[in-house]
Amino acid sequence: MDFKRYFKNIILDPKAIFFQNKGFKQTILKNTFWLTLSEGINMVLKFFLFIYIARILGAGEYGKLGFGLAFVGLFNVFADLGLSKIVNREFAKDSGTTHDFQAVLALKSFLSLGTMLIIFAGSFFVPTTLEIRRIIWVMGAYILKIGRA
Repeated sequence: MDFKRYFKNIILDPKAIFFQNKGFKQTILKNTFWLTLSEGINMVLKFFLFIYIARILGAGEYGKLGFGLAFVGLFNVFADLGLSKIVNREFAKDSGTTHDFQAVLALKSFLSLGTMLIIFAGSFFVPTTLEIRRIIWVMGAYILKIGRA
């Protein structure tokens, strides 16, 4: 059984399995492990962060924050339009397309800026509380990553 030998190697030499690339299958397994671990830690930290934020802000203020996040999340689709997946696929397919990186970065910046303008304009159609508008503006800039594209 090949699985027995493989798991024995993991127990005897975990450093070689999780930190060094030895073959195609092992590299896929190693990368899958680290990606799963990082996503799991990210989810757990977000869970506790939102609980902590809810305790600090209280029900009313957390509701405003939740509304702002939901409002901005509606427009988040327009900031990407599937561009990230297309770019990853095309750059992985042909290494000669790296000269197009500047054009893609400019398009991503344009989409993010346009979406931020739509969020800003749309914030005037929500309840007239200036506090909620400010939350929407800050969350829009943060989620769309203006300046980092």
